[in-house]
Amino acid sequence: MPLKPTNEQALPYLRNPAALANKVYSNRLGNTTPGDGYQYRGRGLLQVTGKDNYAVVGKALKLDLENTPDLLAQPVIALHASIAWWEGNVPDCIMGDLVRVTKRVNGGINGLAHRELLTSAAMRTIV
Repeated sequence: MPLKPTNEQALPYLRNPAALANKVYSNRLGNTTPGDGYQYRGRGLLQVTGKDNYAVVGKALKLDLENTPDLLAQPVIALHASIAWWEGNVPDCIMGDLVRVTKRVNGGINGLAHRELLTSAAMRTIV
């Protein structure tokens, strides 16, 4: 499917999150079997995505997230998972550099303007 699918090509994924996740994440991020894209879809505060990332975060939390991925939807586990992922992936040296942090977390700068607004509001609240 081209980067910008036609309406006809997109139709099977309309209101079908499992099919969409399986299409987008198939054979990526450690997803190797049919259904892995949806099984290991983004969960938690930082939207941990992919079987490989579930394994890494699960190991840090001493939880079997590969076999029980829905645990990541529980608020306390989601918080601990996000902290564990952040500590393992965002070095202190880039803290305060929103562009570098965004690239580290998201792989790009999509949503940067919105993130800048939220960060500014948060800083006004906590400082």
